[in-house]
Amino acid sequence: MDPKTRGPYTPYKKTVLLCKDKSRTKQSDAKDADINRIMDKALKNGILPDPTRIARYEDLSTAEDFATSMETVLHAQKLFQELPSKLRQRLNNDPAEFLDWASNPENHSEMVKYGLKEKERPDVQDYSEESNRSNQGPPSEARSQADSESNQQTEGPGG
Repeated sequence: MDPKTRGPYTPYKKTVLLCKDKSRTKQSDAKDADINRIMDKALKNGILPDPTRIARYEDLSTAEDFATSMETVLHAQKLFQELPSKLRQRLNNDPAEFLDWASNPENHSEMVKYGLKEKERPDVQDYSEESNRSNQGPPSEARSQADSESNQQTEGPGG
């Protein structure tokens, strides 16, 4: 059988694809992947979901040469452009204003809202502040000192 070349006025031959195999697609995720539902959510709350974006801070002091520095700047600009447009507008599309805004602790809840920072967990205790206040070193040392003091009190003066 020689393949035939179709002329400009020859009608197309309809082809049909029949997939009789069982689908491996999870139908339970169909609603989450529906673009109409995603856009409706985005219009309501003003934020598009972006599960691949991870908040990062770059150390720019280690740039070695001009080309590396330019690559770093371009990467930072790209990350800034990926921020929600409402946030960029609010900050006058200025990365310097964003840095000032992001470094202000009063904006923590808004950064969580935009997905730029993780919500603080109240069950996690920061021992670094406690050790700095007491000047007793790490928490393990403070605990061992407190244990030895309580043992001395319970033993009494005679040992």
